[in-house]
Amino acid sequence: MDLALEALSFAWNSARWVWNGRERARSWLLAATECGLTGMAARKTLGWNWALEGRAGPLHVRLDSLFPGDDPLATEVTIRGLPTDLVGPSSDRLRWLGGVDLDPEALRGMPPVSGPALLLCAVMDGPTRRLVRNLFAGRIDVDGAVQTWTGSPRLRHGALSASFGADTGSPTLALADVLAALLDIARRLLAPEDVARAVARNAQSDPEPGVRIHHLRTVLSDAADPQLAQATYRAALADPAAEVRLEAATACGPEGEPVLRALVADEQAPDRCRARAVRVLRAALSTERAEAALVQALRAHASMTALACLELLQARRPASIDAIVPTAEPALVEALAQHGDERLAAAEALGRIGTAAAVLPLREAARAHPGDGALRQVVRESVAAIQARLTGASPGQLALAGGASGHVSLAEDARGRVAMPDEPGGGSE
Repeated sequence: MDLALEALSFAWNSARWVWNGRERARSWLLAATECGLTGMAARKTLGWNWALEGRAGPLHVRLDSLFPGDDPLATEVTIRGLPTDLVGPSSDRLRWLGGVDLDPEALRGMPPVSGPALLLCAVMDGPTRRLVRNLFAGRIDVDGAVQTWTGSPRLRHGALSASFGADTGSPTLALADVLAALLDIARRLLAPEDVARAVARNAQSDPEPGVRIHHLRTVLSDAADPQLAQATYRAALADPAAEVRLEAATACGPEGEPVLRALVADEQAPDRCRARAVRVLRAALSTERAEAALVQALRAHASMTALACLELLQARRPASIDAIVPTAEPALVEALAQHGDERLAAAEALGRIGTAAAVLPLREAARAHPGDGALRQVVRESVAAIQARLTGASPGQLALAGGASGHVSLAEDARGRVAMPDEPGGGSE
């Protein structure tokens, strides 16, 4: 009886497998035909398993049956012929960016793929990054619509592979849809004939300024073509993003100086970019332009640019700074309410030109951000610098008077300190 039941079960499973194989073969042929595969051939694999192979240009495509399983359409798709050093998903996905700072939105757009920087810059344009990111995040693009899909895609050893079945996608998702989407991605990942020139093109067209900067650096460091690098940087001098123009102008020497001077005067440019442009120009920025940029930066509370201008002007005309203190100090005090590096730059600038009136706002800024160690350090140094300039107050010290107004009065302390009355021991710094 047991042998009979086993024989009946074997016969039933065999018949079901044969029937499922026919269903699978029909779906394979339909998908392969819709996707334009050529040179199709069926090949026997292990046991009763079969595979369908074909070509899509330089790519070799194989559809394998998944066994065991009850899904008649369960299929493993493998596309070979891709660059062998591309790997995904990879936790090393940002290595190819080379330390370029990207905003959070741009970082979220980076696909989890690692590989040589020059190759990735060439193939990972904006649309490709989106498709690959979606693929490894469980989404697939079908006719412009994004559908949920759990096909466990892998990119290894020159092959892009994924599984398809009833439980790996939405009810409307067909094998032909998956195959077409995978082929689209695979074609995009093929190395172009001239990798370096493809990177140079992407350096002008990529939607993310931070990625364009990385492309510039990669052309310069990895492409063995100095003329191509020079032409790429020259083209970037007209980039719409200030940070990209700054990157290009900094590398172009005297040819980039007009762009840097324009950045210094551009009120729409980010504060960080204008400050760096001032420091890169140094002697090539006239005193008149630096003074105009300082006034402009103070008006806009662009404290990083203001600090860079102050550094330059104090090195040239220390005495001329005194005339701007009445205007500059209130603006820099207001800039202490900004965030991060802007607040830090305002505190440092006050240390350069501030009077006793800046001491209390500096200390209050430090108290308002107890976790900002860098700010506390700069405030200490700035308060000490202000104190050192107050040489006419006998016996040489100042103390902040009691009360909330923060008035400054002469201290009778010969040790030389600025005292905060609301801290133990006078709050000396």
